[in-house]
Amino acid sequence: MRQISLHVITLFALLLPCKFIDALPLQELATGGFPSHRIDSLLASFPQDGAGGVVAVVEKGEVIYTGTYGHAQVEWSVPASADAVYRIGSVTKTFTALAVLQLADAGKLSIDDKLVKWFPGIPADERITVAHLLSHTSGIIDGRAEPEFVPGERMNYSNYGYQLLGQLVEKASGSTYDAYLREHIFAPLGMHNTGADRYRTIVPRRAAGYERLNGDLVNLGHTDIEGAGGAGMLYSSADDLIRFAQELTQNRVLHEALLSSSMQPFTLNGGEPSSYGLGWMTRTWRGWREASHGGDIDGFNCYFAHFPDRQLTVIALLNMKMQMNTDYANGGRLVHQVIGLAWENELEPDPMAVAAVTLSEEKLQRLAGTYAFENAPGEMIGAMGPSISFYVENGKLMVRDKTGAAPMDAVSEWEFVLPGIDIRVKFHQDDGPHPKGLNLVLLKVRDIYASRVDL
Repeated sequence: MRQISLHVITLFALLLPCKFIDALPLQELATGGFPSHRIDSLLASFPQDGAGGVVAVVEKGEVIYTGTYGHAQVEWSVPASADAVYRIGSVTKTFTALAVLQLADAGKLSIDDKLVKWFPGIPADERITVAHLLSHTSGIIDGRAEPEFVPGERMNYSNYGYQLLGQLVEKASGSTYDAYLREHIFAPLGMHNTGADRYRTIVPRRAAGYERLNGDLVNLGHTDIEGAGGAGMLYSSADDLIRFAQELTQNRVLHEALLSSSMQPFTLNGGEPSSYGLGWMTRTWRGWREASHGGDIDGFNCYFAHFPDRQLTVIALLNMKMQMNTDYANGGRLVHQVIGLAWENELEPDPMAVAAVTLSEEKLQRLAGTYAFENAPGEMIGAMGPSISFYVENGKLMVRDKTGAAPMDAVSEWEFVLPGIDIRVKFHQDDGPHPKGLNLVLLKVRDIYASRVDL
């Protein structure tokens, strides 16, 4: 579930011709004290007879850990592996942004171009620029609704904006979206198992997608996600994403200045930084500067986190739809769990772990009820359902969506967080006995309003 902002001062340098150097063998582990056994134990604690995943850690260009659990294909008991192909959902946005920045550097577009220059008939604010789309600050959520806010005023995550950017890549390059990425990013980096997931295309080593419904593992089948376009239609493998992680510090193909600037927070109209750059979520996590992206799409969940100051990248690819209260079905939680196990003594205290307050049963009960989303995009409704509900259990406020339930920690009388992942619920302080609505803030990148429907 996902934020962002930044201006690019220097854009992509032209791709340099180079011969790709293969990643280190996945079995080769560094001998510098990385606690592999701790991560192995964590992965071994997960269910092994169902859907699974892959975890990889790359430091200063070297692969220092890979591990797997569960199955890439449950029906045939095919184990998860680093060369299995997974849908990467919104991590697609990072590659879409890189393609747009490359084209800008080549002079085929400018990130300051107005959206209407490239899409003349679109019903959108004429002030919206390509940079606003890249940073999720355009204010447009879909092609029908009025903009939520003045361009650049704030950020709110927009899949529709990145679908437009995927089309922009085609308009500016004269190529198809996936052909451009293959020629200018994937092939030069040796990412031969990364591409656009077209419904009928045969993809070797493709993992099957699963989710849990009412506690049971179910097969989602191979759904058609081509319509996600530049917002979420790519697949990849851990092998390939390791190659991309190496490029973030080795810069054999992608220009260092471009990558660095894309990972900086976008500056909003008021001068404050957003929580998103150009294709990256940007934040400081427990004292470490993080540029990352998560992805959650039909049967798959993943997270790619890069820590520029540490030249460290941690990757998790899962063939399970995200579940709130698990580590084995939540890529973001898993990645940060791995970092905590390996570098706990270097991290600042987790603010979400120390800020909880205790509330009385009466105060918790007044928040219980069902709240229906009013401005949630279709893909979020598909992932969570049209509403969320809250109830009290064992002195905790529980939140439930269609994937399951999880306990929340109270930060204040009206604000709660989901431990282990940056999901916040802010109930409205109304005059009546119960709040009439709430805002659900996901990873500081998406702010969704929901109104109470059982008053």
